[in-house]
Amino acid sequence: MIKYSVIVPVFNSFSSLKAILDWFSLEYSQRDGDIELIVVDDGSTEKPEYIVAQPGVRLFKKDNGGVSSARNFGLNKSTGEYISFLDSDDSYINNFFQKLDCLLDEAIPVLLFSSSIATDSNEKPLRNKDSIASGPSVIRSYYEKEIHAHVCSLVISKAYLMQELIKFDESIGYSEDILFISQVLSNAGNCRVSSELMYRYYKHDGSAIGSPVSSKALTHFNAFKEIQRLPFGEEKEASFFLATCHLNVLRFSLVYGVEDVVTRDVILRKAYHLGKARMIPFSKYGLLYIAFRSAVVVDKLLGNRIFKKIIRLGERSAHEGN
Repeated sequence: MIKYSVIVPVFNSFSSLKAILDWFSLEYSQRDGDIELIVVDDGSTEKPEYIVAQPGVRLFKKDNGGVSSARNFGLNKSTGEYISFLDSDDSYINNFFQKLDCLLDEAIPVLLFSSSIATDSNEKPLRNKDSIASGPSVIRSYYEKEIHAHVCSLVISKAYLMQELIKFDESIGYSEDILFISQVLSNAGNCRVSSELMYRYYKHDGSAIGSPVSSKALTHFNAFKEIQRLPFGEEKEASFFLATCHLNVLRFSLVYGVEDVVTRDVILRKAYHLGKARMIPFSKYGLLYIAFRSAVVVDKLLGNRIFKKIIRLGERSAHEGN
């Protein structure tokens, strides 16, 4: 019987997947066959330079449909009692499953463990406090940024996911992971939050250099709208959380530019949602919110003339670069 299923979507990233396969091979050798690694090739145009097949590893190929489609596909193929999702360029710690054995039981459908952000030069831990709490309590802490969560730092009972009909929204291209986390936590009866650093998210130096924001980014707002529909989506904690999410979309637009005028105007119009926050914490996030909120109000009174000048349209930038 399979106890743990780890689902890894792959799209032309077989070079980084090799490290996960080596990690899993070592983990598998220490178990009695109760773990599986589900690799979902989401329509890659490249082929691996090694053999993926090995004990406990199941490789599936499908037409390209995006990371949410790949994760849902893997979820449907999984046979484990507990599910986790791992991105192909990230990693879990050694003895990962042994740690899970100590942290999970039948009364805990959701485990949220701690993580770290690693660059090519350093690593920053994001350690949560150990606790067992209701889903509503955990989601409030997540919205208040007291708890750090990533879709890959969750282990979830598959029975719970099936019972609550929770899966990734394949129509949303951005912030689908935030929506998924919100759905999982807000519906759970009991959650365990662990201080154990078990997941490493790799952010390679230089990755902050982004391309102009495209119309696909507008699906951020679809995700935020779905979060508002959750049981705690209209509470004060959620209002500030969603306001900061809107702020991030605006910030990336200002820094990297936007591909077209229509997308730019929608983002500027949606930015006024920043005014809906009903609770502003005294923190760096709160101060950042106040600064951006003030700028948004002033800019709106001026007909968005300031932000329109700051935002570099992708087509214009490309033309000037030729």
